Amino acid sequence: MGPRSAIAALFAVALIAATAAALPIGPARSQGAYHAQGLGLGLDLEAARQVEKAVELVTLFIAEHIRSYRLDHGALLNDAAAARLYLDDRLAVDGLQERLGFDPVYGGRDSFLMALAIFPDPDMPILQRESQVRVEMTHYGLSERFVYSLVRVDSGDWQIVDIYAVDGDWSLSVLMHERQIPFATTGEQEITLFSAP
Repeated sequence: MGPRSAIAALFAVALIAATAAALPIGPARSQGAYHAQGLGLGLDLEAARQVEKAVELVTLFIAEHIRSYRLDHGALLNDAAAARLYLDDRLAVDGLQERLGFDPVYGGRDSFLMALAIFPDPDMPILQRESQVRVEMTHYGLSERFVYSLVRVDSGDWQIVDIYAVDGDWSLSVLMHERQIPFATTGEQEITLFSAP
């Protein structure tokens, strides 16, 4: 883990710890229940570890997104260099959120969260080199559900390749295509949170 990813991880841990009391997370989403849930899905130990890593990446992504707003650094998705640590490099486009006209991480709602749950998708936690992670957010009593699709890149790290809004019935990659936002060109090796230079 490089210095940049270590700092991001520390910020994420601090942010999650600082907001844990303010964000009610149900008992099924507690750390212990998560491990039991992952192993209860009939996964072998390595698959359960990979699912946990995928959930960790989504958690770090959302934590960095929140941190960026709270520190007035602007939207994470407008900064391609920062976003590509979490997203597939093709989705990391400068000014993406601005070009979309809304924040896809919050489903276009206010960034004030009353509850947040991040957990493996019980329908497809992992399949070979792909994983799905569920995110449920509550903003002022309104719930939003998302499915994050991830793939393992050659380095073995996970990257987010799409965000699907269950309640809004939209997908980040489809919106980019429909709004003619060009996908970024990629280098030979995917940049990830854990392999950043």
